[in-house]
Amino acid sequence: MKKSIIIFVAVTVLSIGMTVYGWAFVNGQVGEVTLTEETISGNSDMADGLTVGFRASSSDGLHWTNRFDYSTKKTESSFKRGELAKNVDSIVYDDIRFTGWSTVPYFTQLKYDWLDGLQEKKIHAFYNEIQQKVSKSGLGEEGKIRLKDYLDFYPVNFRFQFGTKIYNSDNALTGLKVYDRRGMLSPEDGASAYDGEVDLYTALNSVFKIPVIENEYQKYKVSKVEDYDYKTALGYKTEIEKPLGQGEDFYEFDPILVIQEENIKDGKKWSHPDLSGGLSYKADGENQADDSHVGKTASDYGLKNRMLFIVNNKTAKGASVDVSQIDEGYGVYELPIDVKATATIRMGRRSATVPNPKPLSEELAMVYPLDEDAEYVEMSLSGDHRYLAVFSVKDGTYFVDLVDADNWTSNGPIEVFPASEKMTYAWGEDGSLAMTNHKGHVAVFSLTGSENEPYEILYSGKVQRGLDNALFDTEMVSKKNSRAKFKYGIDRGLAVAAKDGKAALVQNLLIGDSEFNIRNAALECAIIDKSGVIYRGKLKSNIVDLEYDMSEDEMQMIKDLRSGAVLNHIIEPVRNENWCEWKVSAKQ
Repeated sequence: MKKSIIIFVAVTVLSIGMTVYGWAFVNGQVGEVTLTEETISGNSDMADGLTVGFRASSSDGLHWTNRFDYSTKKTESSFKRGELAKNVDSIVYDDIRFTGWSTVPYFTQLKYDWLDGLQEKKIHAFYNEIQQKVSKSGLGEEGKIRLKDYLDFYPVNFRFQFGTKIYNSDNALTGLKVYDRRGMLSPEDGASAYDGEVDLYTALNSVFKIPVIENEYQKYKVSKVEDYDYKTALGYKTEIEKPLGQGEDFYEFDPILVIQEENIKDGKKWSHPDLSGGLSYKADGENQADDSHVGKTASDYGLKNRMLFIVNNKTAKGASVDVSQIDEGYGVYELPIDVKATATIRMGRRSATVPNPKPLSEELAMVYPLDEDAEYVEMSLSGDHRYLAVFSVKDGTYFVDLVDADNWTSNGPIEVFPASEKMTYAWGEDGSLAMTNHKGHVAVFSLTGSENEPYEILYSGKVQRGLDNALFDTEMVSKKNSRAKFKYGIDRGLAVAAKDGKAALVQNLLIGDSEFNIRNAALECAIIDKSGVIYRGKLKSNIVDLEYDMSEDEMQMIKDLRSGAVLNHIIEPVRNENWCEWKVSAKQ
């Protein structure tokens, strides 16, 4: 009986949801999508010259591609049945991260020349003595220590996947310890298998010397492991916790990072020190671009990709740590990656050569200095990878530093609005940038075309109530084990374009409360200039019912079930395919 009620309720809600999202008019109406402009505030003439578009699809193979011209108020729409590829957000590598904090570098003692004494500190001797005692006696041991009494600087650990190769400092240290316990800690015995990890581990730890804070403690527990393979594991288990009680605190390396494929797309005159033989891309004329670079990647030019990262400079409780002893100073660091490197994989008598990008630890360097007193929240590259946005908080205010990532110049951080726990941003295809603090403030940056001052802040301030959440998603990025105070979101659906002192922000129409983040196959558009929002309107679609007021229970059920097969007929927007473009000079 209970199951029948649940099914009935679900079907009822789904039928409503199909109407709200959109239900395919399979008979004569398929393909006849019409977008109708409805002004919420301001004057729609302010959007003259703007063309916007979006795509909607259903899981059972119905697809609509739509565009609306604000100058003519006309809709162009195409319909297709069957398979239609979606844009995939490009991720250069699947799993590139610093692990932030791990116990392994603390309790693994290794007298190994290639580690430059990194694993021969007082802390390692302390844990090694306990591990040996527990292994022999079988009796576990636990306790608590003040970390500063045993260690001067925090260790840096990592887990990166480049191509087919995984670089994992924890695996390397544990593997070397197993070799050590077997008396095989030499390259001839196989320890050289970890050379890549060891090189990177020693390079990072030689540069990033961050002193252990006075009030960090470790609670430890060491126990014996009875059944284990001595060729791959150790006969004990070491567990470490970081208490955060009264008067206690701790630090995690936990950088923010991005991967940059070298800029080859923006059509500007440029050259790069990594280009061999003095090769450089140059436009034929001031307003012309050479298309010979289209479709090529960094490796086609012999360029390296780069991992760019900023080290965390705050403790779990928000206190500043001493970053003055970092070798080249506090800033954005670059770890070049050789994208042309390959590896040979053997399968019996057969072998294959596969791409195997390699981090060049000897070229690790600081490329852009930062303010030690600011707290860095996020950094992100523009679509053409030419500009790097560095988001920070200082004295309760958000700042954005837009840095030329080819030559590492900038006019410095720009103050935008009061800091809040959440921040969301979106890049436009034209290099414009929009962001919000989800507290009623929005900022928009646009390119100027000037070499000396490439960006200007078009607007920063309060907007109409609810507009921030109507345009920006409220879902935040969650980093595992991170203690970061400020969270950020990369908006999936917001399209941004700026021209002649105006910016257009276009997003799929929000249904109900932003907490549920449910959007349908219609659009909301805002035009912003230096005075603020000068137009806000909807583009209503005839494949969705915008009049129905869905309850929170209905929205939650739709959100919970929207990925199921039962929702095949619901039409949803393809969130990363919204776009907007100023076709002609916007009216002033």
